[in-house]
Amino acid sequence: MPDYFENCKNYDDARAIYWELAKQFHPDKGGKTADFQELQNQFENFKPREEKFKGEADQWKAKEYANIIEQLLKIDSSILIEICGSWIWLSGNTKPHKESIKAIETGESYKRVWHRKKEMWYFSPKNYYRGKGNGTDYSMDWIRGEYGSNTVTGSNRQEENKPAQITH
Repeated sequence: MPDYFENCKNYDDARAIYWELAKQFHPDKGGKTADFQELQNQFENFKPREEKFKGEADQWKAKEYANIIEQLLKIDSSILIEICGSWIWLSGNTKPHKESIKAIETGESYKRVWHRKKEMWYFSPKNYYRGKGNGTDYSMDWIRGEYGSNTVTGSNRQEENKPAQITH
């Protein structure tokens, strides 16, 4: 098996790779169970070469993040799922899926929130602290520029055995 995370410097890199490969390897999306389990094992054991902030490694809960991704892959493909850093954003017509989104288990280290101004759901680390500032509510364009963005829409999610197409 290849080392899927050998070129990852930090957790954000690992999350992006995991997201791309989970869509290909997940058994519900036509992948093989053994490949998906190997991906999960490598992801859970990933250790970064650099941290964005002191103590990031102590807060990292790969199993919880992977569980959220796995549950999101089962929701209707009309929802846009976007990874920006360690946050997962959901947009599009989420209203019919509100109860499914609210039912997603987040574990001890993640939280699920409806962002009223952006009209989007997000999953973020519970201990995330923006720090002292002016209370700015950053736009999605700013967030994408600062943390990067990987998206999957209904039109490019994995169907049958075709690999998913990712927009960076």
